[in-house]
Amino acid sequence: MAGLAKKFGLKSEHDAENLRDSYQRHEVEQEQTDPYEVAKQYISPKFTNEEEILYAAKFMFARQLAREPL
Repeated sequence: MAGLAKKFGLKSEHDAENLRDSYQRHEVEQEQTDPYEVAKQYISPKFTNEEEILYAAKFMFARQLAREPL
């Protein structure tokens, strides 16, 4: 899921730096492919559909940001 989370938006530490500095120090780099198409690459017995995969990637990003904001 970490690979998927990195393809959309900022790394958690870059997001934290933008918030800390109150300006966009780091530009957002977006994957041009639809997130659901990218998520299909991560289907496994544990994550059986795109929505579960995208939820897990968002959860991972939020957890990283909460644990180590900088």
